[in-house]
Amino acid sequence: MKKIKEYIWILLLVLFIIFWWYFLYQNINIIERLKNLKIETILLVSILTIFSLYINWLFLYLLWKPFNIEIKEYFLLSNTASFLNLVTPFRGWAWFRAWFMKKKYKLDYSHFASSLFWNYVVVFFVSSLLAILNFIYLYYKFWIFNILVFWIFVVLFIIFALIFFLWWKFYFKKENKITWKVNKVLKWWELISKDKILVLKLCLLQIINIFIGVFILCFLFSDIWLNIEFSKVFYISIISILSVFINITPWSIWITEWLYVLSSSIVLVTPATMLLIALLKRWLEIIVLFSLWIVSKYLLLKNMKK
Repeated sequence: MKKIKEYIWILLLVLFIIFWWYFLYQNINIIERLKNLKIETILLVSILTIFSLYINWLFLYLLWKPFNIEIKEYFLLSNTASFLNLVTPFRGWAWFRAWFMKKKYKLDYSHFASSLFWNYVVVFFVSSLLAILNFIYLYYKFWIFNILVFWIFVVLFIIFALIFFLWWKFYFKKENKITWKVNKVLKWWELISKDKILVLKLCLLQIINIFIGVFILCFLFSDIWLNIEFSKVFYISIISILSVFINITPWSIWITEWLYVLSSSIVLVTPATMLLIALLKRWLEIIVLFSLWIVSKYLLLKNMKK
């Protein structure tokens, strides 16, 4: 079964490469815009990508802080795990981090699962709220609206807002094997939520990370001679977060592209242009992550030997 899955993932990657080759061949005139891509933009996008990784590390560092867990290698771990996420499905990086913490710090897998769950709660609570505000602005400013995507984010916001603010309502009085685990996850947030400043910092870091992604797209759009409103770029960036729910392929191939194409019809950008941006963004990110992965993996393994 495992080998079958590996063959499927390899097939998807091969099809992905063939698709991009065909796309590039059929859109030579659009590809010529890449000549306008500046070295300064490539460096800026690379720096922002590294800064985004640092924000992710800082977010998890703060999430663990109330429990007096000091993981010195977390930035290196974040770099390594982010690269693994490009080549493994189902967020394989999460399993790698859990294994490392168990191996190095004797950290229970259930504790790691709790932190991962609340990480996603904060991410989707903040992201869905900003998405709704962005949709409202686009509607009143440009009469742009997609009722399906809007209600998806409304539902997400309601679900994660309830968990975020009323987590104590989900406690189970009678515990069994399942409810005990649920209560354990909720108790994790019980300690964190007592520090309102800490919760505010976590939300602020997620907002910063969202805007980093938006600015990366803005710089790429500007270099291929396409003037696009900031709020529209924000829409394109925020909608890609939905790929987390259906991240079943390595590198989220096809899924992220589909979401980009879906957003292109809303913000009136041609699908070919959106695919070009998606391709450019992907390869710049993988070059940065691969470079960091080589260094981070070496330092992590060296650390573990000690």
